[in-house]
Amino acid sequence: MTYVIDWTLKMSQQPQTTYSQPSETLELLQGSALDPYTLRRIFLLLCRNHYADPSFFGNVPDSFRDFEYSDEQRKSRVRIELDFLFDPERAERDTAIFVGVSDIKTNNSKVVDAFAQLNNDSSGREYTNTDTCQAVLTHVAPTADEALIMGIISKGFFQGMRTLLQQRLCLRGYSVDTLSRPKPVTPDAANPNYRVDLTINLAFSSDWVTSIESHRIKRVNFELG
Repeated sequence: MTYVIDWTLKMSQQPQTTYSQPSETLELLQGSALDPYTLRRIFLLLCRNHYADPSFFGNVPDSFRDFEYSDEQRKSRVRIELDFLFDPERAERDTAIFVGVSDIKTNNSKVVDAFAQLNNDSSGREYTNTDTCQAVLTHVAPTADEALIMGIISKGFFQGMRTLLQQRLCLRGYSVDTLSRPKPVTPDAANPNYRVDLTINLAFSSDWVTSIESHRIKRVNFELG
Protein backbone atom coordinates (compact mmCIF):
# COMPACT_ATOMS: atom_id res chain seq x y z
CA MET A 1 0.00 0.00 0.00
CA THR A 2 1.43 3.38 -1.04
CA TYR A 3 0.62 6.69 0.63
CA VAL A 4 1.15 10.06 -1.03
CA ILE A 5 2.99 12.62 1.10
CA ASP A 6 2.98 16.11 -0.41
CA TRP A 7 3.86 18.59 2.32
CA THR A 8 3.78 21.71 0.14
CA LEU A 9 0.40 20.89 -1.36
CA LYS A 10 -1.26 20.14 1.96
CA MET A 11 0.13 23.17 3.74
CA SER A 12 -0.80 25.57 0.93
CA GLN A 13 -4.29 24.17 0.42
CA GLN A 14 -5.23 23.31 4.00
CA PRO A 15 -8.78 24.21 5.10
CA GLN A 16 -9.55 27.07 7.42
CA THR A 17 -9.98 25.75 10.95
CA THR A 18 -11.35 26.88 14.27
CA TYR A 19 -7.90 26.85 15.80
CA SER A 20 -5.53 28.43 13.31
CA GLN A 21 -4.97 30.00 9.92
CA PRO A 22 -2.48 28.41 7.45
CA SER A 23 0.27 30.93 8.18
CA GLU A 24 -0.06 30.23 11.91
CA THR A 25 0.26 26.50 11.27
CA LEU A 26 3.56 27.01 9.48
CA GLU A 27 4.73 29.18 12.36
CA LEU A 28 3.93 26.38 14.79
CA LEU A 29 5.79 23.84 12.69
CA GLN A 30 8.89 26.00 12.44
CA GLY A 31 8.57 27.65 15.81
CA SER A 32 9.94 27.68 19.30
CA ALA A 33 9.99 25.20 22.17
CA LEU A 34 7.39 22.44 22.09
CA ASP A 35 4.81 21.87 24.82
CA PRO A 36 1.57 19.83 25.13
CA TYR A 37 -0.61 22.80 24.11
CA THR A 38 1.33 23.33 20.86
CA LEU A 39 1.71 19.64 20.05
CA ARG A 40 -2.03 18.96 20.39
CA ARG A 41 -2.85 21.65 17.86
CA ILE A 42 -0.09 20.67 15.46
CA PHE A 43 -1.38 17.09 15.29
CA LEU A 44 -5.00 18.29 15.13
CA LEU A 45 -4.28 20.53 12.13
CA LEU A 46 -2.16 17.93 10.36
CA CYS A 47 -4.93 15.38 10.79
CA ARG A 48 -7.58 17.79 9.49
CA ASN A 49 -5.41 18.69 6.52
CA HIS A 50 -4.88 15.06 5.58
CA TYR A 51 -8.55 14.09 5.79
CA ALA A 52 -9.66 17.26 3.95
CA ASP A 53 -8.90 15.62 0.58
CA PRO A 54 -9.13 11.81 0.14
CA SER A 55 -6.65 12.06 -2.75
CA PHE A 56 -4.01 12.53 -0.04
CA PHE A 57 -4.68 8.94 1.11
CA GLY A 58 -2.74 7.55 -1.85
CA ASN A 59 -3.25 4.11 -3.37
CA VAL A 60 -6.03 2.79 -1.11
CA PRO A 61 -9.35 0.98 -1.69
CA ASP A 62 -12.29 3.18 -2.65
CA SER A 63 -13.99 2.43 0.67
CA PHE A 64 -11.18 4.32 2.43
CA ARG A 65 -12.17 7.53 0.62
CA ASP A 66 -15.52 7.79 2.43
CA PHE A 67 -13.82 9.58 5.32
CA GLU A 68 -13.52 13.24 4.37
CA TYR A 69 -13.21 16.21 6.72
CA SER A 70 -14.67 19.68 6.17
CA ASP A 71 -14.84 22.72 8.44
CA GLU A 72 -18.47 23.00 7.37
CA GLN A 73 -20.07 20.53 9.75
CA ARG A 74 -22.96 19.58 7.48
CA LYS A 75 -20.49 18.57 4.72
CA SER A 76 -18.01 16.74 6.92
CA ARG A 77 -18.14 12.94 7.03
CA VAL A 78 -15.80 12.77 9.99
CA ARG A 79 -15.36 15.06 13.01
CA ILE A 80 -11.76 15.85 13.98
CA GLU A 81 -11.47 17.48 17.40
CA LEU A 82 -9.24 17.73 20.45
CA ASP A 83 -9.62 14.83 22.84
CA PHE A 84 -11.33 16.71 25.67
CA LEU A 85 -14.47 16.74 23.47
CA PHE A 86 -14.56 12.92 23.43
CA ASP A 87 -17.52 11.76 25.55
CA PRO A 88 -17.95 7.96 25.59
CA GLU A 89 -21.42 8.34 27.07
CA ARG A 90 -22.87 10.27 24.14
CA ALA A 91 -25.85 8.57 22.53
CA GLU A 92 -24.96 9.82 19.04
CA ARG A 93 -22.99 7.37 16.93
CA ASP A 94 -20.35 9.76 15.64
CA THR A 95 -17.62 9.04 13.12
CA ALA A 96 -14.79 11.06 14.59
CA ILE A 97 -11.09 11.37 15.40
CA PHE A 98 -10.01 12.84 18.72
CA VAL A 99 -6.44 14.13 19.02
CA GLY A 100 -4.52 14.50 22.27
CA VAL A 101 -1.15 14.24 24.00
CA SER A 102 -0.27 11.99 26.93
CA ASP A 103 1.53 13.00 30.12
CA ILE A 104 4.93 14.57 29.60
CA LYS A 105 7.84 12.69 31.16
CA THR A 106 11.07 14.62 31.69
CA ASN A 107 14.38 12.72 31.51
CA ASN A 108 17.83 13.95 32.40
CA SER A 109 20.12 14.71 29.49
CA LYS A 110 23.75 13.60 29.36
CA VAL A 111 24.95 16.66 31.27
CA VAL A 112 25.58 17.10 34.99
CA ASP A 113 22.40 18.18 36.81
CA ALA A 114 20.92 19.26 33.44
CA PHE A 115 23.46 22.13 33.27
CA ALA A 116 24.57 22.72 29.70
CA GLN A 117 26.59 25.93 29.66
CA LEU A 118 26.80 29.59 30.65
CA ASN A 119 25.06 31.93 28.26
CA ASN A 120 27.05 34.45 26.21
CA ASP A 121 27.49 37.18 28.81
CA SER A 122 27.77 34.75 31.77
CA SER A 123 24.66 36.27 33.31
CA GLY A 124 22.81 32.98 33.42
CA ARG A 125 23.04 29.23 33.19
CA GLU A 126 21.51 27.22 30.35
CA TYR A 127 19.94 23.86 31.13
CA THR A 128 18.54 21.07 28.98
CA ASN A 129 16.47 17.94 29.52
CA THR A 130 14.57 15.63 27.21
CA ASP A 131 10.78 15.46 27.34
CA THR A 132 8.93 12.38 26.05
CA CYS A 133 5.22 11.88 25.44
CA GLN A 134 2.79 10.26 23.05
CA ALA A 135 0.46 11.85 20.55
CA VAL A 136 -2.76 9.82 20.70
CA LEU A 137 -5.39 9.72 17.95
CA THR A 138 -8.64 7.99 18.93
CA HIS A 139 -10.73 6.92 15.92
CA VAL A 140 -14.40 6.36 16.75
CA ALA A 141 -17.06 4.95 14.43
CA PRO A 142 -20.36 3.01 14.51
CA THR A 143 -18.63 -0.15 13.23
CA ALA A 144 -15.32 -1.80 14.02
CA ASP A 145 -14.27 -1.80 10.35
CA GLU A 146 -14.82 1.96 9.96
CA ALA A 147 -12.79 2.72 13.06
CA LEU A 148 -9.99 0.44 11.85
CA ILE A 149 -9.94 1.98 8.35
CA MET A 150 -9.49 5.47 9.82
CA GLY A 151 -6.72 4.14 12.05
CA ILE A 152 -4.95 2.65 9.03
CA ILE A 153 -5.24 5.94 7.11
CA SER A 154 -3.78 7.89 10.03
CA LYS A 155 -1.01 5.36 10.62
CA GLY A 156 0.15 5.52 6.99
CA PHE A 157 0.13 9.33 7.00
CA PHE A 158 2.06 9.82 10.23
CA GLN A 159 4.59 7.13 9.28
CA GLY A 160 5.18 8.98 6.02
CA MET A 161 5.52 12.31 7.85
CA ARG A 162 8.30 11.04 10.13
CA THR A 163 11.28 12.75 8.52
CA LEU A 164 9.48 16.01 7.78
CA LEU A 165 8.11 16.34 11.31
CA GLN A 166 11.48 15.53 12.86
CA GLN A 167 13.07 18.28 10.79
CA ARG A 168 10.34 20.93 11.19
CA LEU A 169 9.82 20.34 14.92
CA CYS A 170 13.47 19.56 15.76
CA LEU A 171 12.40 16.31 17.43
CA ARG A 172 14.93 14.04 19.10
CA GLY A 173 12.74 11.03 18.51
CA TYR A 174 9.61 10.14 16.53
CA SER A 175 8.06 6.73 15.97
CA VAL A 176 4.59 5.41 15.23
CA ASP A 177 4.17 2.98 18.10
CA THR A 178 0.80 1.21 18.28
CA LEU A 179 -2.40 0.81 16.27
CA SER A 180 -4.88 -0.90 18.57
CA ARG A 181 -7.46 -3.45 17.58
CA PRO A 182 -11.08 -2.20 17.40
CA LYS A 183 -12.86 -2.34 20.74
CA PRO A 184 -16.23 -1.06 21.96
CA VAL A 185 -16.18 2.42 23.44
CA THR A 186 -18.88 1.40 25.93
CA PRO A 187 -18.88 -2.43 26.08
CA ASP A 188 -22.23 -2.65 27.88
CA ALA A 189 -24.13 -0.55 25.30
CA ALA A 190 -26.65 -2.24 23.01
CA ASN A 191 -25.13 -0.63 19.90
CA PRO A 192 -21.65 0.50 20.94
CA ASN A 193 -19.38 2.74 18.97
CA TYR A 194 -15.94 1.26 18.30
CA ARG A 195 -12.55 2.87 18.83
CA VAL A 196 -9.07 2.34 17.41
CA ASP A 197 -6.17 4.21 19.03
CA LEU A 198 -2.99 5.27 17.24
CA THR A 199 -0.05 6.25 19.47
CA ILE A 200 3.05 8.10 18.28
CA ASN A 201 6.14 8.39 20.50
CA LEU A 202 7.77 11.83 20.62
CA ALA A 203 10.99 13.07 22.21
CA PHE A 204 12.11 16.71 22.20
CA SER A 205 14.39 19.10 24.04
CA SER A 206 13.23 20.92 27.14
CA ASP A 207 15.60 23.88 27.51
CA TRP A 208 15.57 26.77 29.96
CA VAL A 209 17.84 29.56 31.22
CA THR A 210 18.21 30.74 34.79
CA SER A 211 19.32 34.39 34.71
CA ILE A 212 21.41 35.97 37.46
CA GLU A 213 20.73 39.65 36.94
CA SER A 214 23.59 40.90 39.14
CA HIS A 215 26.05 39.49 36.59
CA ARG A 216 24.80 42.04 34.08
CA ILE A 217 26.13 44.98 36.18
CA LYS A 218 29.34 46.04 34.47
CA ARG A 219 30.15 49.31 36.30
CA VAL A 220 29.35 50.74 39.72
CA ASN A 221 29.79 54.48 40.49
CA PHE A 222 30.18 55.79 44.04
CA GLU A 223 29.46 59.43 44.87
CA LEU A 224 31.25 60.77 47.95
CA GLY A 225 29.39 63.53 49.78
